[in-house]
Amino acid sequence: PTDLSHTSIYALFKDKQGTIWIGTYYGGVNYFNPEANIYTYFFPASNNPKTINFPIVGKMTEDKDGNLWICTEGGGLNFYNRKNQSFTVFKANGENNISHNNLKCIWYNPENHKLYIGTHMGGLNIYDISSNKFKHITTANSQFMPNNIIEAIHPYQNKLIVLTQKGIVQLNLETELIEPFIRDPEIVETLGIQNTTLMIDSKDNLWLAETDGGLKKYN
Repeated sequence: PTDLSHTSIYALFKDKQGTIWIGTYYGGVNYFNPEANIYTYFFPASNNPKTINFPIVGKMTEDKDGNLWICTEGGGLNFYNRKNQSFTVFKANGENNISHNNLKCIWYNPENHKLYIGTHMGGLNIYDISSNKFKHITTANSQFMPNNIIEAIHPYQNKLIVLTQKGIVQLNLETELIEPFIRDPEIVETLGIQNTTLMIDSKDNLWLAETDGGLKKYN
């Protein structure tokens, strides 16, 4: 549609109100009301707390209060407060903040009110919204974390499946420790490391999209 601020689409997210949020490559965030057929967008503007801080926007999620958490690929994490319609930005700056400004994926757990964020070079971040505390899980502090580039994450039972650039691991949501996803070396080798994203379907099948266009399924 010509109403979009940019036609390169990185991500789509549907919130509880039925609004469609669209992350674009260099067009900021667009949101679309299907019932009223209205497009609106947030685009970076200097010193403006009412808009996003970076034009390249990726994955998004919504918390239990209806607020949005928006990943950018260079501007850190943007928090959109629905009540006052303002943005708060979390950028890499010390231990108690996001570990890297290029964010690749995000998942919100309503049971503990925490965000799980995959970064490009900063490993996996866990953000406790209630206490405003960040935890960084990287190759430096986790024995089983194979790489600090997180391509995708997906919840499964009481674990979070984590796809890194050098293999798949899982996060125990209770202990917040990284564990091997599969211990059989033959299966690990078969699944490989050249994968860009993953999902798990209703029949417990893990699907991996390969960088060369292939697709793998593991039950």
